[in-house]
Amino acid sequence: MAFYVRYFDAEALLPKEEDIIPFISSLNMLSPKELNVVGSYIGKLKNGTNRIFLDKSKKKYILAIGTDKTDIADFQKNAKKEARPNNSQHVKPAVPETEFGKDETRINEGWYIYSLDYQRFEEGAYSPYTFKAKIKDASILDAYQQMSLYLQQKHQNASLIPDFRPSLVTIDPVND
Repeated sequence: MAFYVRYFDAEALLPKEEDIIPFISSLNMLSPKELNVVGSYIGKLKNGTNRIFLDKSKKKYILAIGTDKTDIADFQKNAKKEARPNNSQHVKPAVPETEFGKDETRINEGWYIYSLDYQRFEEGAYSPYTFKAKIKDASILDAYQQMSLYLQQKHQNASLIPDFRPSLVTIDPVND
C-alpha cells in the first residue's frame, strides 16, 4: 500500500510506509523528538486517512493517507472527486444492518453496552484503548457523542477520537 503524505505545503506519494520518515526528515522542519513521534506510527498506519499528531494540542500533524494509487496526480484527482459533494442527489451512505437497527439514529430502547476504540497520548506516543459505556435508550450516534464528550472532558487534548461512522461503535445487550 502506498501513502500520500502531506506536511504543510510539502506532499508526496510514497510507495511504502517506511519511506515516510526519510521524506519528512528531508524537509528539515521537525525536531528529533517529533521525528521519534512519527517513527512510533510506522507499522500502525492503515488504509485511508491517518493523522500523525506531533503535539498534545493536535494542531500540528502530518497527514498520511493509505491508498492503492501509484500516481500522485491520479490520487489527487480521485480525492477531489470523492470530497466534492454531489448537489444533484442526496444519497445517504449505506449503513450495515445489525440486529439493533438499520441506521445510526434509531433509538435502541433499554440498556446496552456501547464500545468505542480511540487513542490516548501517553509518554510521547499514542496508545490504543477501548472505552465501554452502559447507556440507556440511545442511538449509535447518541452513544458516540456521549462517549466522545466524556473522553474529551476526562483527558482534555490527550485523546484522539476518530470521526463518527456507525461501524466505529459496537453495541452489545446488557446481560443481567
